[in-house]
Amino acid sequence: MQGITTWLIAGIAASAAGLMTWALLRSHQKFVTSGDAHAQRLSFLFGMIMPYVKAFSKMLTRYHGFTPTEEKRGGEIQTEIKSRRLFSSALDWMYRSAHRRLTAAGSPMGYEAADFLGLWIFGVVLGIGVGCSLWLMTGLWWLMPVFLLVGAALPPMWLNDAMARRQTRIKKELPFALDLLTLSVESGMDFTASMAGIVEKLKGSPLAHEFDQVYKEINMGRQRVDALRSMRDRTNMFEMNTVVSSLIQADELGTGLGQVLRIQAEEVRRRRFELAEKRAQQAPVKMLFPLVIFIFPATLFTIASPLLVKVIQMMFSEGGSSWF
Repeated sequence: MQGITTWLIAGIAASAAGLMTWALLRSHQKFVTSGDAHAQRLSFLFGMIMPYVKAFSKMLTRYHGFTPTEEKRGGEIQTEIKSRRLFSSALDWMYRSAHRRLTAAGSPMGYEAADFLGLWIFGVVLGIGVGCSLWLMTGLWWLMPVFLLVGAALPPMWLNDAMARRQTRIKKELPFALDLLTLSVESGMDFTASMAGIVEKLKGSPLAHEFDQVYKEINMGRQRVDALRSMRDRTNMFEMNTVVSSLIQADELGTGLGQVLRIQAEEVRRRRFELAEKRAQQAPVKMLFPLVIFIFPATLFTIASPLLVKVIQMMFSEGGSSWF
């Protein structure tokens, strides 16, 4: 029975390794010849795994009914999600969730939703292969589910971290950008022209990219309200939702944009200050666990070690060898 189990584990590990090797051989040539390897600034790790990711994403697109279509909006290509499967299916939900989070994260590494699902499958397959190999070498069966969970959890954690970092940068830049918008609008400039000036001021930042997208969509003939709503949906932030809602309301009621922008800039800045105060108040509570577990024992040992050495010396000097 043990021999059958060993052969079964070895077969699973070999199948995982063979699947990844097949994916690499199938897609590496197309990936390199298409120019994608040089068009994007990829880290060494992502450059190594990108052929696997592309292969798995192509498998998903072919066998699970994902048919993304490309449409130019505002000068950039955006992906509309279409699926021949039911909207309630797990894969369709994962596809849409990945698309939403990738949009909020600014499409790191140029990933699309199918690419991210391919990355997730690659992590699962790699976790199974490593876990089975370690199971064969050490005999510890629980290593396979542990590495499987790690491989499945790392891609979503990476995407959530990228989304949080981009949203944090937008939160930091938003008050300054609103102040610039206020000055430009109150000086007599048009809202669209003011937004174009901010894009030049904040060139390269995530907020500048979002404003540039709005500016291009308006120039392409889209209504300003719809372009602002698209920016709100892309960023998926409470602060941006508040600002966009205020601008839309001011546009509908005919209120001056300068006053609304000034109020929103002060509100965003006040909310940032309150968040900083909240985190400062939470710091002592968060420091309690590492203090009790790591720092206090080391401190007590450092203080008590001379006394402990002295007690041991006294016991040996008075008791002699009676202690043994």
